[in-house]
Amino acid sequence: MGYSRVPTGRDVTIVLEATSTYSVKPAAWFSARGCQVKVVSPNVLTREKDPRRKSDYNDAEKLAWREVRS
Repeated sequence: MGYSRVPTGRDVTIVLEATSTYSVKPAAWFSARGCQVKVVSPNVLTREKDPRRKSDYNDAEKLAWREVRS
């Protein structure tokens, strides 16, 4: 699995975008390794003007920062 190189443990929080059933297996994998897992709807992102173009990378970064600050 590609995410097997990501650090795991109690002090690690993994934020996944809720996308159909694609987030289920990674969420279970990280949870089984002691990570705090948050599955977040992409609808929580506001579409305010952003100098960067919309991309999956930018959306993922926004979701992660949003969850870290909450």
